[in-house]
Amino acid sequence: MAVVCIVDRDSKSMNEMVSFIKNSDMDAEVHSFASLEAFVAATHLFDSIAKAQKVVAKIDVLIFDYEACAKIEEDIKKIKRGLEIQGLQNEFPTRLLLTSFEGVKVPVFNLKVDDYVYKPLEKQLFLQKLQIAITAPEKVEAAYLALQPIKEKIEVGKKSTLAYFNDFCLTIKNPGPLHPGAFVRFYSKRFGHNQVQKIIGRSLESTKDGDGYLCRFDYFGLNHDKRTTLRKNYAEHKEDRVPLVVPNDKLSDKPQVVIVDIDTNETQSLKHFLEENVDVNILHFPSYARFLASCFPTEGKKVADTSELIVKPAKFKALTVSFELSEELELIKLSWEVDEEAAAIEIKKLEDEIAAKKKNEKVETPSPPPTPSPAPDPKVASDDDSDDDIVENAVTSEAKKPAPEPKAPPEKNPSSETPVTEIQFLSHNQKDWEAKKDLLIKSVDPGHLESLKDFLSVAWKTGGKHTDKFIFNHSDNAKSLLVLHIEKLKESFLVTVEDKTEEEKDYDYKNLGVGKINLTKIDLLIIDENYVLDPTLWLEGLTNKTQELKIKNMPRIIILGKANEPPVRFLRREFSDYMQKPSDKALLGKKLLTSYQLGLTEMKSLDVQIQNLDHTKLDESIMLATEIDMLSLSEFGIAVRFGSPIRQDMFIQFYLKSFLGMDNHEPIYARCYFSEEDTEVPGKYICYFTFLGVSDEIFKTIRLWMRDYYIKSKDAAE
Repeated sequence: MAVVCIVDRDSKSMNEMVSFIKNSDMDAEVHSFASLEAFVAATHLFDSIAKAQKVVAKIDVLIFDYEACAKIEEDIKKIKRGLEIQGLQNEFPTRLLLTSFEGVKVPVFNLKVDDYVYKPLEKQLFLQKLQIAITAPEKVEAAYLALQPIKEKIEVGKKSTLAYFNDFCLTIKNPGPLHPGAFVRFYSKRFGHNQVQKIIGRSLESTKDGDGYLCRFDYFGLNHDKRTTLRKNYAEHKEDRVPLVVPNDKLSDKPQVVIVDIDTNETQSLKHFLEENVDVNILHFPSYARFLASCFPTEGKKVADTSELIVKPAKFKALTVSFELSEELELIKLSWEVDEEAAAIEIKKLEDEIAAKKKNEKVETPSPPPTPSPAPDPKVASDDDSDDDIVENAVTSEAKKPAPEPKAPPEKNPSSETPVTEIQFLSHNQKDWEAKKDLLIKSVDPGHLESLKDFLSVAWKTGGKHTDKFIFNHSDNAKSLLVLHIEKLKESFLVTVEDKTEEEKDYDYKNLGVGKINLTKIDLLIIDENYVLDPTLWLEGLTNKTQELKIKNMPRIIILGKANEPPVRFLRREFSDYMQKPSDKALLGKKLLTSYQLGLTEMKSLDVQIQNLDHTKLDESIMLATEIDMLSLSEFGIAVRFGSPIRQDMFIQFYLKSFLGMDNHEPIYARCYFSEEDTEVPGKYICYFTFLGVSDEIFKTIRLWMRDYYIKSKDAAE
């Protein structure tokens, strides 16, 4: 039977704990004391009385309230020493479980207690923690709160030293160098408003510094709030600033920048900023497919025979046409509005043109059939009777020949003779458009089809309004240039058509208007996240394309997006940054000077020169967070996978609140109470921890999170 002693001045709390234990199925003997002095007197903790005269022969778990101790750290040390000297510990040391009300600030990590529980007590949580304390060091099969299987990543913290800091990068001291492109999560009050916040850093360079290294990181994926806070915090610490020295080798020629974004405002803003500040070549495209078609010879050249190329307007000017399309690009609703008066004028004009054309056509007059020669009079013949038969046969034969038929006039072009009596769009009337749900997509020139699909796919994800131009084919294969104005509705697209065929007569229809852009390199690619759904496949494709053009190096890649935190799929060394829209030009400018190795030295509009950049010299603690595999989670603790067994009673900081999406990013301390080999992953270990100080908010948040996770997992399985 386990022996549990409780020390608490609050009789209500003490009675509650006694009741919880006695009414559970726990095999435990309970002793309660109203003060620490009463506990010391009853157990003779500091005198040499015989063991038989003591109230208890052993103490497995001591539960005591924070306020029961006058000097908590000193008292705990005395208690531990007294328990050991008096032999009140069993085979293993007595477990110390500390309690306090939630508002009390307790230096729990310094106290080295085995567990910490907030009052008012949550019954199941209290009993589960007590079960772990009693059972230690054996493995505990949780009896009061279940560990739910969870396959996720969670961050654990490790202390480091922050050496330098500014509003776009930081430098830490580290025992060894770090690979460029490695990602580390940092937690510090430097990143928040007087509270701990997280940022992600991307390793740039490591330089030798005494026995260790100075490792510089760029901030990765800063949202608007974090950018603002960092600038404010950096501006308030002007002391001890020193120059920021970075490598900046000059490139042999102008840097080549490519922007791929459906967002016209963002594209124009970036383009204007770059043109205003630096001497670079800039290309911009509304879709990734259009970029490939424009710059890579094998892409987008599916043009039919253009030797007989016909270009004509797509529609009557009197017609206003728009389409409501589904996500699958099928027609939901057609808007076909005709200005009847204007249409009548257009039709009359076309009919007059046809009539004039017919009048001017030269129609060949057929020649009359040849007149046969008159037959000779048989009575008038030569004296040579031997020729009579020959002459007679000749005349008879000639008379039998049929007269040649008159030549038919040349065929007229049927289309030129057809009276114009109806309004058409791409040579189809309204009934055709309403009957054929996929006619609009089928009318796109094959060479522009992938670009249009790419464009619409991203427009669906991003919402809003977007514009781009595409080539469409008529039923007779004539071509038209249309500008599509796309508006994402709740569950559909609204596509309004603008005919630009006559206005852009110099459009290169034979090459689909994309021309031949001769790329010899790409130094920086700025692209919207919606074009990079699967980074692995996307990077593989881009690598192959650059190799086709014999481009030696992959470009630096900046992802543009709207997320507050960079999506996990972009935490790859190939991506230099994730910038929240609208992009921060001041931040981009400083990174262009220091991080992307473009050889730039000045941002004119920002009045920033590379030699004037600085950072604050510091020597303070900062937490580095590393992701590990979470295997199960409960309101009381967690099980995770490590490469080696964690020593029992070792404390680790978990960024549980950050994982749960809570505003407070302070870590929660946890004590390892058991480790075992992982039977599923050879060479790995499953380590079990109990959280110290689970507040009511954390308890409820974990419970809700686990419930949602269970529902989602069940739905996914079905």
